[in-house]
Parts: sequence; structure tokens; C-alpha cells
Amino acid sequence: MKDNTSLLVVIEPGRKLESLRVLLQGFDQIDRVLETKGVVSAWRMFASESPDFILIDMDLPNNESWQFLEKVKNGSHCIQIAALVSDSRQVQAAQQAGADSVLVTGFSATDLQIALEPLQGNVSTRKSLNRTTNTNGTGTTSSITWEMLLKGDHDYLSRTTTIT
Repeated sequence: MKDNTSLLVVIEPGRKLESLRVLLQGFDQIDRVLETKGVVSAWRMFASESPDFILIDMDLPNNESWQFLEKVKNGSHCIQIAALVSDSRQVQAAQQAGADSVLVTGFSATDLQIALEPLQGNVSTRKSLNRTTNTNGTGTTSSITWEMLLKGDHDYLSRTTTIT
């Protein structure tokens, strides 16, 4: 892990932020948590602080968070972004907008740990992201598989998430 690892949290003050603060206290790989409540201040902090990871609430007013996510991911910025969404319908939209990971409201500390794995220092870059959707008589199931190259070992870590 590099020194002074920082996480930029873009979320309005309230219950979600307070809960997130409690969960983040258990993550030793994060040296600094930078908080901002809106996209305008997030852009300033992004430019001045160069965070290692961004955690953004996708329910900010006026679709600002969606525009922020797309602009950061479509730019030349190689930064990991986790999107906080309120329901399963937003999961695919956040992934299409460029989110590297998606956390649905009510997520566990383990889910957050998985989303923050790139900060642990042993993960180099995401190798690939594959999505498959199966529709049968009972509904639609989407499987998302992503892989990361582990530094030094050149082994792959693969994780599959199924959304129904």
C-alpha cells in the first residue's frame, strides 16, 4: 500500500454518511477520508487532492453524480470509483456509466471491503469485466465477473456477483 492513501466520499450529510463513517473506521488501508457533499466541491477536491479512490452517492440532486462518474471515467483518469445506489435497478446504469464497483443501500462491511480491495496495494489493475444476462420464465439473472491482476504474482483474482 502506498503512503497517504486517500478516499474521496461524495455524499450529502445524513444517515448514509454517518453509517459510512462508522464502516470506514475499520479500514487500515485508508489514511485519509476526504468528504464532500456535492459534485462542485468534489471536482475541486478531486483536482487538488488526487484521491486514490472515489465513493459516490448516485442519488445526489439533478443527476450530478451520474455526470461526475461519466466525466471522470471517460477522462484520462485511472481511478477506481464505487457507486452507492439505492436499488437494484440502478446497478446496471452505474456500471454502464463506468463504476468499478456498485454498493446497494443496505450493503455490508464485507461488500465495502470488496469494493475497496484496490486500495490494499496488492491489486494492480482491473483486467476485464464480463456481463452475462439470462432470461428465463422466472425472471432475469445478471452475472458480473471481474478480474484483477495481483502485483508480483501475475495471478488473477476473479469475483462473480449475481443480481436477480
